[in-house]
Amino acid sequence: MKSANATLSASVATVFSYALMQTMVVPAVGLLQRELGTTSGWASWIISGFLLSSAVLTPLLGRMGDLYGKRRVLLAVLATYLIGLAGAVAAQDIGQLIAARVVQGAALALVPPTRGVGADMGARRRHG
Repeated sequence: MKSANATLSASVATVFSYALMQTMVVPAVGLLQRELGTTSGWASWIISGFLLSSAVLTPLLGRMGDLYGKRRVLLAVLATYLIGLAGAVAAQDIGQLIAARVVQGAALALVPPTRGVGADMGARRRHG
């Protein structure tokens, strides 16, 4: 039960962090473009790279959750997301920031395993 609560808490924190990250990045693209001395085309990849990696990783990580266990994949995605977050904070140029955002795109792939873990927890509670 403790493990399930910890997993649920980690999932909620990650989804909140993901929403906050997207809310903050979209309006900051112009500022990031100026501060990093890049073109608007490259700056748009801050969002596009994130969304592209999310689109590719979501079905792949959902399938990996089915094969290797939802909780295991969920924890691996959380760790990957934190690595991407640290990389974005430390980025010194547009290439590093885009790479970090691509790694952060794994965060959206949390949706399938999180729903699966939640469903598994609900089934355990119903069946004792």
